[in-house]
Amino acid sequence: MDKILFVGSLNTKKDCYDGERIKTTFTKEVMSRFFDVKVINLSRFKLINLLRIVFASIFLKNKYKYIVVSKDRGGAKIIHHVLVLFKFNMKNVIYFQIGPFLYELVNQSKKAMNLFINDKAIVVETKSLAEQLTSIGFNNIAVVPNFKPNYELNFVSVLYPKSILKLVYFSRIEKMKGIYQLLDTLIDINVEKPIFEIDVYGLFMSEDDKAMIKSYESKYSWINYCGSLNLNSKNNYQKLQQYDLHIFPTLYGEGFPGTLIDFFIAGVPTLSSNFARSTEIFAGDEALIYNQGDSNDLKNKLLYLYNNQIILNKMREQAFKRRNEFSLEVLDNYIKEALINNE
Repeated sequence: MDKILFVGSLNTKKDCYDGERIKTTFTKEVMSRFFDVKVINLSRFKLINLLRIVFASIFLKNKYKYIVVSKDRGGAKIIHHVLVLFKFNMKNVIYFQIGPFLYELVNQSKKAMNLFINDKAIVVETKSLAEQLTSIGFNNIAVVPNFKPNYELNFVSVLYPKSILKLVYFSRIEKMKGIYQLLDTLIDINVEKPIFEIDVYGLFMSEDDKAMIKSYESKYSWINYCGSLNLNSKNNYQKLQQYDLHIFPTLYGEGFPGTLIDFFIAGVPTLSSNFARSTEIFAGDEALIYNQGDSNDLKNKLLYLYNNQIILNKMREQAFKRRNEFSLEVLDNYIKEALINNE
């Protein structure tokens, strides 16, 4: 079995909820089916592990068939700088891009292109990202959608109409994820009587964010902060199935958010802002889209769904049908086709 060096930030007991660590951990697990994997985990001892990358790039050039890098913008730049500086053969580097940053980075600094242009493959999550990078001169782009383990769940149908719809927010808690705009919109809707309840899951990005959510929760009984939920079991996905609607109000451009797959797996429809790649990710009836940052449109779409609850089960069915498109098998197939059978 060929040896590879896998570099990325993996889940730890404390850090196991953010999208980068989740995806990187699953990527490593799938890689281990095909290769003898040596891991440099950047979640711990970053300086020591950076020195290990330097050592590998100088002295272990012939030991590993590939170096696989799964890191966000800052980490990817540093690792590539090291590999280029010490003249590692970049044709043996496979980079899994976390987020949509590379196109923007190269447009800001043409020097950045030289760090990545010679990789064997840059693996991105959507065709639009691939097209952007190809348009500026990259010819080493592969498309592998984001992925999650696909737990065996039964489809859950709900009896509608209901007097109160149960919503869920499942993402980092910070302004640019749209959480505060969402809560303010719900306050506006619920001013006379609550027709929506919302459970909020996620990590606080600052103490101010923590204080803000606690303030909302203390004022409104229908807002509940539920901490973090590690979706590492069938039981936790069954918790998601209790909700009527997932809200994804992001103000970011986004790549392919893993949380969207979580609700495909659970069979729960999504109301999402039209972030950069939303129309590419959502196929149709499993989601409803509103104009990003537009509180009035968000309010109107929420009221539309409340007043037309009969369509929610159809949306649930369509979400559940898409669950198999984003299983770990998508990466399994890429490895077989691009790295094993196409040598």
